[in-house]
Amino acid sequence: MILKKSPPETVDMDAIQLEAAASYIREVVDLGALPLCEILVARGSNIVLHDRHVNPRVAEKGFELTDDTIFEVASVTKPLFAQVVMRQVEMGRLSLDIPVSEYIPEFGKGGKGLITTRHLLSHSSGMGDLIDGPPPTSTEELLERVYDQPLVFELGTRSSYSTLGFEVVAELVRRVGGEELAKLGDDLFNPLGLRQTHFRARGESSSPSAWRKHVLPLFDRDLMPHDDPFDGEMEIHPHFEYLTAGGRGCSSAADLAVVGQMMLNKGRYGSVRVLSPASTERMTERQFAWSDTPERMTRSDRYMFLSKALGWMVRGEALYFGGDLMSPRAFFHGGAYGSRILVDPEYDLVLVFMTSTWQHAVTGKEKIQVPEHVNDFIKIQQVFANMVYGAIC
Repeated sequence: MILKKSPPETVDMDAIQLEAAASYIREVVDLGALPLCEILVARGSNIVLHDRHVNPRVAEKGFELTDDTIFEVASVTKPLFAQVVMRQVEMGRLSLDIPVSEYIPEFGKGGKGLITTRHLLSHSSGMGDLIDGPPPTSTEELLERVYDQPLVFELGTRSSYSTLGFEVVAELVRRVGGEELAKLGDDLFNPLGLRQTHFRARGESSSPSAWRKHVLPLFDRDLMPHDDPFDGEMEIHPHFEYLTAGGRGCSSAADLAVVGQMMLNKGRYGSVRVLSPASTERMTERQFAWSDTPERMTRSDRYMFLSKALGWMVRGEALYFGGDLMSPRAFFHGGAYGSRILVDPEYDLVLVFMTSTWQHAVTGKEKIQVPEHVNDFIKIQQVFANMVYGAIC
C-alpha cells in the first residue's frame, strides 16, 4: 500500500489527541527549544498527522519548511545504510558473520581480526566512537587511522556506540559492491521513490550541489544558522566531516515515512520490493540475549547491549529511547541533529520527527533560556511519542 492522507478516525486514532501532540510541538518551537520541526505520523498506509512549524526568529531569517526541504539526519543514516548492507548480503557479496578482515586485511590489526559485520552493525565490536589526534583530511585518512586504532574493550564483552564501525562496513560494501556507497544507496532508494534521501559521497563536503539550496543548515542554541557545521563554533567532533554511512546522510520526513512503511511491509512498498522479509526481520531482531552478556557487565551496559539490532535500536529489557508506550516489537533510531524515526509493528505505526539543531553548540553563550523539561530534543521526542500512542483508540 502507498501512503496517503486519511482522517485519523478511519484508522482508530483520536484526532483531538493528535492535534494536541502537534500543538505541543508548535509550543516548544515557539519557546525556542527547537528552531523548527516537521512531524509525521502514519498508521498502516494512512498519514494521520503531518505538521510543520518554524520559530518566528528563524522564519524572519528566511527559513521555511516545504515539501522540498531536506534535513541532515546524522545517525538516522545508520538504519538506512543497514538496508544497503542487507541487500549486499542477499546478493551473496558478503556475510554478516565472516570476519571483516577477510575482506579488508588491513582492518585486522590491533586485535580486530575476528570482528564481523554483525558486530559492527550492532555496536558490539569493541571499537570506540572517536579517533585520537588531529582531524583527518579525507575519508581515506579516517579509515587508515581506524584500522590502526586498538580496541577500546574486548570483543563481545560489552556494547559501546561506534559510528566508526559503520564507516568500516561502508568501505567493505564499497569493495564488494563495486560502487561508491552513494550509488548503491540510490539504487536501493530510487525504486521506492525516495528523491531526497542520499548518502554523502567521498570527498563531498555537504549534500549534492543540486540539492544544496534545499538542505537546512544546523541551528545552534541561539537559533543562529550554520551552513558549515564544522566552522568551529558548533563544537562538533571534526572527524564527523568525513563520515559517510555513520552519520552524513540526508533525507526528508516524507521519505523516512516511506522507509518505515517499507519496513512494516517486510521489504515492500506498493508494488516494489527492495528487501526480502527475511532481511527486514533479521535487521530488527535483538542481536544478543541476556544470557550472552558477561556477568561483569554493569546493568546499564546490559541494557545498552540488549537494545542493538542491525543498524536499528530495539527496546531492551528496560532501557530504551523511543517513548514510554512503544511495544516490545518496536524499532527506532535517532540522530544527533534531532531527527528520529520509530516503527512499531504491534500498532502498525510510523513516527517521524525532524529538526536541525546541534544543541551542544555555543555552550555557555545561550541567549535563549528554555524550561528544563524541553531543553533537550530527546525529551521533546519522548513526550511527542507518548502523546501519539495516546491517540490510538
